[in-house]
Amino acid sequence: MPPLKNLIGQKFDMLTVIDITDKRQQGSVVWECQCDCGNICERSGTVLHRKGHHSCGCWNRKQVTNLKKKDLSGERFGKLIALEATEKRASGGCVVWKCECDCGNIVYIPSNSLTTRNTQSCGCINYSIGEKNID
Repeated sequence: MPPLKNLIGQKFDMLTVIDITDKRQQGSVVWECQCDCGNICERSGTVLHRKGHHSCGCWNRKQVTNLKKKDLSGERFGKLIALEATEKRASGGCVVWKCECDCGNIVYIPSNSLTTRNTQSCGCINYSIGEKNID
């Protein structure tokens, strides 16, 4: 077995290796690391040497938060125009937007329903489709 390479002091993206642990993960040494955000975490040498973004998890959380906070003000989604973000959150943490429908109704829709085009009106589209079927 080759001698262990000392990683203490080395930086992998946002993680700086600060110590070695007694732990092994699938045969690889586990290192104690400090993230740029200040958190302490453990990562195996195998994980540290992989390509990708290394952090305690804060980088991924920040990316998800940024996606959830995208400004949709003034954007049109079918018959809806996003007016403003509210303080409300839907399941999964999505921002709930105050929207105005072309028919004049005000509705509150989660951002993911708008951006995936799952919701395109206050419901008046379904009503008008039903009316056409009655003729």
